[in-house]
Amino acid sequence: MATDICIPLGKRIRALRMKRGWMQVDLAAHAGLTRETISNIELARKEAGVRSLHAIATAFSLTLAQLLSGLDKRSKPEQCKETKKA
Repeated sequence: MATDICIPLGKRIRALRMKRGWMQVDLAAHAGLTRETISNIELARKEAGVRSLHAIATAFSLTLAQLLSGLDKRSKPEQCKETKKA
């Protein structure tokens, strides 16, 4: 499996969402994003932009640093399937 940072980040976001009992549409509403954007980030289909990640972190009452903390430091963000900002 790839060590792509988008994969563990997507899994973390999904786990945080599910821990709260939220569906993707719920997280999207809290973050001011679309459900499709949340899906694409969780499935590592697209690289999340800083603004999107900040909005997601805020929806979880986290800082951006807390959301990203502990992700594999050897990962290469440019390996995301698409480089379009979500």
